[in-house]
Amino acid sequence: MVALRSAVDTGKIDPRPYQWLCYAMTGNAIRNYKGPAFITASVGAGKTIMIAMVAARFSQMGYEGMIIARQGEIIDQDAEELWNLNVKNSLFSASLGRRVRHTRSLSAAKERLLMLYSARKRKRPPWVISHRDFCLLMNAIRLTGRMLGTTSIKGPFWSGGEIVNIDTKYLVDLGFLVPTIFGVPDIEELKYDLHDFESNGEDGAQDYTESQLKAMQEEIIKQGTLTQKIMLKVMELTRNRNGVLITCAGKKHCKEAAKYLPDGSYAIVTDDMGQKMRRKALKDAYTGKIKYVLQIGCLTTGVNIPLWDTSVILRKIMSLTLLVQLLGRGMRLLKSEQVDQGLVKEDHLVLDFTGTMFELGALYDDPILEEAELQRSKRSGEEVPCPKCATLNSPYARRCIGEDKLSPDGRCEEFFQLSAVWIR
Repeated sequence: MVALRSAVDTGKIDPRPYQWLCYAMTGNAIRNYKGPAFITASVGAGKTIMIAMVAARFSQMGYEGMIIARQGEIIDQDAEELWNLNVKNSLFSASLGRRVRHTRSLSAAKERLLMLYSARKRKRPPWVISHRDFCLLMNAIRLTGRMLGTTSIKGPFWSGGEIVNIDTKYLVDLGFLVPTIFGVPDIEELKYDLHDFESNGEDGAQDYTESQLKAMQEEIIKQGTLTQKIMLKVMELTRNRNGVLITCAGKKHCKEAAKYLPDGSYAIVTDDMGQKMRRKALKDAYTGKIKYVLQIGCLTTGVNIPLWDTSVILRKIMSLTLLVQLLGRGMRLLKSEQVDQGLVKEDHLVLDFTGTMFELGALYDDPILEEAELQRSKRSGEEVPCPKCATLNSPYARRCIGEDKLSPDGRCEEFFQLSAVWIR
């Protein structure tokens, strides 16, 4: 660790131990290049800092490069973190309306288009695509050999494989994310009937199409006063909580849900709203000026509002990746200045009024979904003992959650057969 700290100056920032591990393994992957490889890091892992650490080292070595993200908010965070590590950079972002040039080392954001840029140590034109220098692409953190990348794209391109995985459970166990509470007993029957809209079992961050969301919205609106009942329950359950992120099926649905919230307590954030209004809404949420933010799907990545401690799901979510990204918004720790103000955030509450958690649990083997189903089964008294270790599990569990020190992953090796109820 001492040797690592001497290799890159992180200034006032004190990286977490696993961030130093990722930094070290990144360097090792570059020195022993076997093809593009990637690091997977959960929401809240501090990907921006990890990228800045790597960029700082390259800057010390005399290299130049580009950091690219698909959202202006992310690239703005990247640029700020680079300066914190004394890495000179320029920022170009259409969505932020900013073009600030300080050096040929660039930070850039281009929505809907990912570009690869690299400039070799020797002089070359500033816009050159090359797979032998480095480039940082930020979305979820990935590393590509001597070209550094952070993108959520997986597939045959990443021939070097995964270097390390910093998952959500690991961060929760170490106290770098708050734990999640899935639901409460008195909302089990308070759900929209959206059985015609099935979630997707494929990898990736797929979501419903615009036409599918429109149809879902119309189905929700047809279900009468259910939205009113749900929102009154949401206000009751979040009375003493800091901030609430509500995901809806469309603008009409957002407005219908917001109708029951106190005036001045909310903002509706959509893809097509002006950047000035968007930034104001998110700033108001960050400072606590407003408590509720309603959205359709534009706030799943690149947004850091530590006050959000409740996620309300009012529409089906198609994929696990999208769900994890969404829930990650509410799992972040408070900033030190917020703690100094006397604010407290002990957990993250998820209120699912669509059956998304249960449906995705039938499609994916994932710790977050397992925990959600376990909590639900405890509330309903449906737990069943494992025949191998006697640990209580949900009747829908795929694998026992008990511990086994002799197992490679420290977990009981008992796998359950899926019941007919689960398969339906």
